[in-house]
Amino acid sequence: MFAPVATRLHTYQVPLDPVSAAYVAAIYAQPDFVRWQTDALTEDWVVAKDEVDWPVVKRAPR
Repeated sequence: MFAPVATRLHTYQVPLDPVSAAYVAAIYAQPDFVRWQTDALTEDWVVAKDEVDWPVVKRAPR
């Protein structure tokens, strides 16, 4: 497991066994992770070529 997986487990509130939960908590406690997450959440620039132009999602009639 590594940081991106730990963040997904945390974000989506995946039920974890005690050992896995401790591992995710340990990742979140690492100073380098805290810095990485803080930098990512405060980022205000966008690389246009990396953005996806999603088509309009059409829903099936009910």
